[in-house]
Amino acid sequence: MTSSDATFRPDGGGGFADLGLNALLVRNLARMGIRRPTPIQVAAIPLGAEGRDIVGLAHTGTGKTAAFITAAAERLLRERRAGAHARRTRAGRPLVVVVSPTREIAVQCAAEAERLLTGCRMRVVCVTGRSGLRPQAEDLERGVEVLVGTPGRLRELAEAEACALDAVRIIVLDEGDRLLDMGFLPQVNWLLDRMPALDQRLLFSATMPAPVERLAARILREPARIEVDPQAQAVEHVRQTLMRLPDAKKIERVLALFAEGHGRGTVIFCRTRRRVGWVGAALHRHGIRAGILHGDRSPAQRRTTLAAFESGTLDALVATDVAARGLHIERIRTVINYDLPLEPREFVHRIGRAGHGGGFGEAFTLLSPLDEARWEKVRVRVKPTIREVAATAEAAPAAPTPRRSPPPAGARPESTGRAARGRQSTRTKASPPPARERGRRPRGTAHGAVEGARPKRRPVGDKPRSGRRGASRPIAPGEKPGRGVRRPGSPP
Repeated sequence: MTSSDATFRPDGGGGFADLGLNALLVRNLARMGIRRPTPIQVAAIPLGAEGRDIVGLAHTGTGKTAAFITAAAERLLRERRAGAHARRTRAGRPLVVVVSPTREIAVQCAAEAERLLTGCRMRVVCVTGRSGLRPQAEDLERGVEVLVGTPGRLRELAEAEACALDAVRIIVLDEGDRLLDMGFLPQVNWLLDRMPALDQRLLFSATMPAPVERLAARILREPARIEVDPQAQAVEHVRQTLMRLPDAKKIERVLALFAEGHGRGTVIFCRTRRRVGWVGAALHRHGIRAGILHGDRSPAQRRTTLAAFESGTLDALVATDVAARGLHIERIRTVINYDLPLEPREFVHRIGRAGHGGGFGEAFTLLSPLDEARWEKVRVRVKPTIREVAATAEAAPAAPTPRRSPPPAGARPESTGRAARGRQSTRTKASPPPARERGRRPRGTAHGAVEGARPKRRPVGDKPRSGRRGASRPIAPGEKPGRGVRRPGSPP
């Protein structure tokens, strides 16, 4: 950013009517339970309604989504009164485009936009990947003013000529730091190049590291910088606790936390999709209803899991950092960092999930010796107010579960080597016939094997597959959560 940019640190203000908002928007905000603007909204809405480019920095849960949607809607309503554009929705030609890094963020942003724009004659459409392209194109054909989507799907629709970007006036980069540092910059530039009528760019995020800030400076034009609260600071309404323990003992510690009453509305963050599946299966074996969420799950599976967790059908949600941003579920009261995130700023987003709907939250970070270096980066960058306690409590017995309980949604429970070998022995097939081709051995036999003998197969449960196709890295014993944890009711 240039030195001429203004930096606002607002202290808050009166009601939304004092910001000059349309009465319809004020009414919709009140219906959503939002009656007093937050500091980021006090500063961003008037500037956005005037057409200024904005960089808005505020920690999670401060109302950034309502800020940029309300600012864009207020500007469109003012232009509509002045006759700048027609009232009717236009097929496939949005006026506002909101670019979100993940499907979850896009869906929740679109839902909030629909509630904010009720009665404003502005149609909201949400488009994301891993869903049918044709239904989304048909939805756009019915008309759209505000289009919310992920970068890849927005480009696909534009290339298929199902969405014209020539009428876009306002673009919003939601969670802009993640958009730019996750490799979405080419798609964002491609979209910007096809918006000739674009005259306003808004970028909102909880953090803005220096490399990403330099990228944003090339996209925005003399933006006003709105900064509320220091960057990369963990939220204050969440009590944080650090526990140092070996990786192999983490499952026992998680079970003990559930037994102590921290298990309702809990999100457990793991580093990889493989560890998410293992932790989810281990919890389920101990009578804890847990769902899993990561990037490999389909949109339908994600919707089902989130709906079940939000309604209380699931006690816990085990997820990768795909759930660290944009997950606005008031039921979440506890966050468990089973693994530390790869980037320190993701620690802030994870912690912010707890108590997001108001009230008090708790966060527990389980720190293994292998993560000490990563924790030092978090401690220096984030400076969390955290208390350290000894992780000595044993896991209390959970509710008894059937011996063969079904796995959590989307997860495949682990099998022990003995059980797997037993299942294999019951599925003996006929021996393969001798090979007739000269110089060839029977299919399924190895060099030196007796012809006609049953080929040896690796037991299913002896060595779980790696998370990435083709990976051959051996799995350390400490990376197998749930292994060795005794089943409730079994002898020690």
